[in-house]
Amino acid sequence: MAFHFNERDGALDLLLHYNSDLFEASTTERWAGYLREILRQAAASPDTPIGNFELMDALERKKVLQDWNATAVDYDRKQGLPALLEAQMRNTPQRIAAECQGQRVDYAGLERATRALAQALGRRGIGRGDMVGVSMPRSLDMLVAVVGVLRSGAAYAPLDPEFPVERLQYMAEHARLRHILVTQPDLIDATVSSGRELLTVGELVAEPASTSPLPEVRGDDLAYVLFTSGSTGKPKGVRILHRNLVNFLLSMRVEPGFDADDVLCAVTTLSFDIAGLELYLPLIAGGRLVIATEIENHDPQALCELIERSECNVLQTTPSLLKLLQDMGREEVIRGLRLFVGGEALPLVLARTMSGCCREFWNLYGPTETTIWSTVMRVRPDMDVIPLGRPIANTLIYVLDPRGRPVPPGVLGEIFIGGDGVADGYLFQPELAAERFVTDPFVGGAARMYQTGDVGSWRDGELYFHGRADHQIKIRGYRIEPGDIEAAASTDHAVRECVVVAHHFGENDLRLVLYAAVAGDDPTLSARLRERLRERLPGYMLPQHIELLDSLPKTPNGKIDRKALPLPAATINAARAVAARNISPQTMEPVAPSASVDPRRAYLAAIWCELIGVQDVRDSDNFFDIGGHSLLAVEFALRVQRETGVRLNLFGVATSTLASLALDLPEPETASGAKPATLGTRLRRILGFGGDR
Repeated sequence: MAFHFNERDGALDLLLHYNSDLFEASTTERWAGYLREILRQAAASPDTPIGNFELMDALERKKVLQDWNATAVDYDRKQGLPALLEAQMRNTPQRIAAECQGQRVDYAGLERATRALAQALGRRGIGRGDMVGVSMPRSLDMLVAVVGVLRSGAAYAPLDPEFPVERLQYMAEHARLRHILVTQPDLIDATVSSGRELLTVGELVAEPASTSPLPEVRGDDLAYVLFTSGSTGKPKGVRILHRNLVNFLLSMRVEPGFDADDVLCAVTTLSFDIAGLELYLPLIAGGRLVIATEIENHDPQALCELIERSECNVLQTTPSLLKLLQDMGREEVIRGLRLFVGGEALPLVLARTMSGCCREFWNLYGPTETTIWSTVMRVRPDMDVIPLGRPIANTLIYVLDPRGRPVPPGVLGEIFIGGDGVADGYLFQPELAAERFVTDPFVGGAARMYQTGDVGSWRDGELYFHGRADHQIKIRGYRIEPGDIEAAASTDHAVRECVVVAHHFGENDLRLVLYAAVAGDDPTLSARLRERLRERLPGYMLPQHIELLDSLPKTPNGKIDRKALPLPAATINAARAVAARNISPQTMEPVAPSASVDPRRAYLAAIWCELIGVQDVRDSDNFFDIGGHSLLAVEFALRVQRETGVRLNLFGVATSTLASLALDLPEPETASGAKPATLGTRLRRILGFGGDR
């Protein structure tokens, strides 16, 4: 591209030459217009910094703001979610609404149970303006609990039983909960329930029915509060109103679409916002909801069996889990599914491959603060780039520069989201809410928009993702503020300063690494830090690796230089392990196990060393304690099943030691001492203990 300026009659002529193989005429004309705008403003105000000049003229700016955000759809903003649910309960009372663990409930039964629960709560003085904790395993009771709370006029706050007690205690105290719904009171820790009334769902539903009407739930009433990772070291509660949820669900029913013939498999824990789509979208459309249990959630093989057995045709998932399903080779399960995929960046290869072998593939994007998903995009196998798509109904997407001005097409800026999905701020944290929920200058009045921290661009009417403007991490579908982990680690007196980063250890293997500058050489520090973090953080936030350093590298202005942090030792060890296992049996020196080493333990240890990147494994080690994570655990179990035919229990992988897991494999020798060519021989061959590989 070449610019030629010629002065003529006191003016400048611009002649622009461009390579038509690289640039379209419309693009170069637009760029020439930007240059003309800069020159015009510079001539009028030569003392103004160049960065203050506008690239787009008023006409193009209006087009960017209005044409790409033409999402207005009329709906009743005054009604709450119960109105939609109750309408469907009346229309299709005999249809199956939900099932879990072989138990089913039709819409009429769900109406009776949730009405009874709502009335029981009302008799205890619980209603509009109140918040109820919900802490129970995944079950039909869980569905009855949240719908019953909503119908009572109150809001709910999930308390995930798998979260650490200290975190649950903070959430219950911060939300000022007075009541917690449970299925079994003994499953909740006494420190969490202290000073609060535990209400058992089954007992409330069994109370005598009442003819008193339920309260009218309005659009501006609070529906639920979800706690997300906080940069200050404490989780923050996002306030979602009924109108936020109603607008979202009505939009999702149209696109990606959901009707009465669809069956959705719900796999998301109640503590994460996308569970709202799974629980409520089928129920407002007259479809069927299949709730996966914790065991089915943690075992992709069991999940596939559930999908097949229940004839599910819709699954909401993350790219990480989808990659595991792909690696399992269960194409027959995926082929009949409409996939709703989001929560983290979608790899192009995965999108192109999976969109070609499923019924439909949709890419979705949106933070918790704007009610689950804010953009949708139908993905097809022939796409070269995967955009985030276009905004859903009544949602406004802005890509702004640091001065809060819309950027032209193709230019990177920060994504702001406005419209009816914007949450009602953070619970009891007005100062923090004011930082992220800011006035929407393009709408006026009291309208607000949420500053996402995501970097994006508009191109051809589609939104594209380009990473983060800060250090927030998206990993396996979870949003993590490093400061949350760093604050917990800094409570140890030996830690002078620390930083958490995400590091790629291979394809589909992103791990959290905690770097800590410590004083002295304390051999117990790593174990002590792990235990301290485990007491304060949920499992998905625990770093897989802890690197102890004398000091952390700094930039010239004194900040921690994340780019200069050394590679975790595990990455080097993992590469060595892979290289060792790739050596051919002809060149590898045979290694014979000693008489005291069980080849089953040696076999599992070799896989752990390769997957996690550790140099050695002890019989007393736990997979997660030495750096494993949920996706690696699934990969480990699938590999063992593929190579030996033995299916390991994933709960066992999470809670057991290497030695106890080895006991799940058959004895390598018969009682007579013979060594048949069965599992034992295969293990020895896999490990290179003799025979062919």
